[in-house]
Amino acid sequence: MNPRWLASNAILAAVYAALALVLPATAFANYRLSTALYSLAAFNPRLIPGLALGNALAGLPQGPLDIVLGGLIGLLTSWLCSRVSPWVSPLAILIVPTLVVPLWLGVLFAVPYQAVVPVLARGQAVCALLAWAIVVPLGYRFAHTLRQATGA
Repeated sequence: MNPRWLASNAILAAVYAALALVLPATAFANYRLSTALYSLAAFNPRLIPGLALGNALAGLPQGPLDIVLGGLIGLLTSWLCSRVSPWVSPLAILIVPTLVVPLWLGVLFAVPYQAVVPVLARGQAVCALLAWAIVVPLGYRFAHTLRQATGA
């Protein structure tokens, strides 16, 4: 295992979780501004584990279900981001959590799926716009560094 890969993913997971936990108002609204970081996977797919782990760690206050399912959503969303161009990657940030997260939120809170989707869509739209406006341009600016960070 490459130490640079391990260190880069550990730092990214910590940054993701810290952002999600420091901005509790956004977590209360069932979205996390830190999901904009998923676009980094479009520049280096080797960052996917750190993004997924960060989402899992951000779910610690909500409990085991959010840890496991949040981590899986992080894995799926960042993987989809890695499969498209960086400018298209925010669409995965908008679509995947908006359509998948309500599946378990509806069960947990006895709320219909159709009622949860619009709330999440608004929040994820903010995250996608943040990715387009900040994360992707910075990703292009530091693309070489992002590739080197994991020893790629």
